[in-house]
Amino acid sequence: MLNRLSALAVCAAFLLLTGCGSPAASGSRDVPPESVSASSASQSIPAGSVSSAASRSVSESVSSSSAPASSDVPVQTDSFDAMMDAIAGYESGTAGSSLKLYAAACEVLNYSAECKGDTTELRSRLADYLAGVGTGQKKLLASHFSDIDSAAQAILSQGIDAFSGLLADAGSPNRFESYDPDAYGAVADELRTALEAS
Repeated sequence: MLNRLSALAVCAAFLLLTGCGSPAASGSRDVPPESVSASSASQSIPAGSVSSAASRSVSESVSSSSAPASSDVPVQTDSFDAMMDAIAGYESGTAGSSLKLYAAACEVLNYSAECKGDTTELRSRLADYLAGVGTGQKKLLASHFSDIDSAAQAILSQGIDAFSGLLADAGSPNRFESYDPDAYGAVADELRTALEAS
């Protein structure tokens, strides 16, 4: 009788132990599939790839916003080209010739103010310019400059204010309030010598 009771007690203890362990085991098997897929997905993303992509995006946006538009960049007209175009474009006795005359005079004065009487570059550029000009065109340029020189001398002797109305009608070509006669004289002599050379 005692042996039978002992056997029943052992069986009951075994059943209790087995019953307590089964919920934990089944609970571990009931993990939602979404959790597993999310965990595996997060493990498949290389470390640092998200932060590097974000850094590139921020860098590109900063670069695009800081780059100046091309239209914001000022374009400077070459003073030598402007002077020679004005001399070539003047024609005595044509409509608007008086405006072109003083506009051309101002371009020569502007160049003289910028070079400050140093004609080293002017001499070199004149040689290159006139190398492609025929004898007839060179004589025409010399004739134009003779009139332009007289207008420039008038501006120098009477001052800008004396021609303010005329210069305003010509588009205000003078870029300076006053000009140095000596600097202009050096440029005028260089132009005259080059244009009158055979």
